[in-house]
Amino acid sequence: MSGDFGLSVLSLITYLVTVLGNFLVVLLIRLDSRLHTSVYFFLTTLSIVDVSYATSIVPQMLVHFLAERKGIPPVRCAAQLFFSLGLGGIEFVLLAVMAYDCYVAVCDPLRYWVIKMEAFMLVAANPGSVAQ
Repeated sequence: MSGDFGLSVLSLITYLVTVLGNFLVVLLIRLDSRLHTSVYFFLTTLSIVDVSYATSIVPQMLVHFLAERKGIPPVRCAAQLFFSLGLGGIEFVLLAVMAYDCYVAVCDPLRYWVIKMEAFMLVAANPGSVAQ
């Protein structure tokens, strides 16, 4: 049991550092008006997804480390699986969008703002297309 307690303390410290670090990134980006660009918007979103992903896993893991009975009900297992896979998928898509944004900024710098504005206008004109 003492090994589980030490592992739970280490996991809790890692979780708190993750949450505080990501919230610090979000706070600093929101406070500095020079950082209100698309790259930092994506970075803010990535930080929020990272906190959500860690929150969907670590609390249940800490409960298992400290509990006598180590079982998990099927509904909780399904919910944790749903959120873990969903947030992981969101993170992959967000990283792909960030890579494309960087690609356009580097490979076509003179048209970067025009391409971004066209994409913004498409989303603004048909906001339902993003959800579909």
